[in-house]
Amino acid sequence: MNPFLGLAVLSGAISLITGIQAGNEARRKARQSAYDIKLERENAKIQAMAQHNERYAEYATIMAQSEAWLGLANRGYDPSTMAGFKRSKKELQKDIGSINYTSLMRDYRLRAKQQEVLSSGEYAQTAAITTGFNNAIQMAYQYQTTKFGNVTKFGKV
Repeated sequence: MNPFLGLAVLSGAISLITGIQAGNEARRKARQSAYDIKLERENAKIQAMAQHNERYAEYATIMAQSEAWLGLANRGYDPSTMAGFKRSKKELQKDIGSINYTSLMRDYRLRAKQQEVLSSGEYAQTAAITTGFNNAIQMAYQYQTTKFGNVTKFGKV
């Protein structure tokens, strides 16, 4: 047997094995990246909740100070004071709504990115394995054509 034919078969087998390994590695990297994105999503939720709580704490502090000043001024809860309190509560709700909307949109984008990364890893794995199989089949075909003498020699069959 021609030693080059053996090398062709060996090359095809190695190509198949490395294609499978490369595909598995591509999928592993995609899964790791998706996990990192999941952690980023969880962190974003925590940050949004912290901002939400911070706004409420600021509002409570401002309201307590306002009520203290009203007490010092012997003013009480007259209609203008109540209108101011109502207006600041409305602004607080708008601000918190904005925080919630931003958080929701960021979560949606990160979720989409996570799914895209996972799909990309699966496609890369399929491509690498397919390339490995293709190379193995090509080497087997070259082995067969060489083995049975279908090689051209100086332009003649």
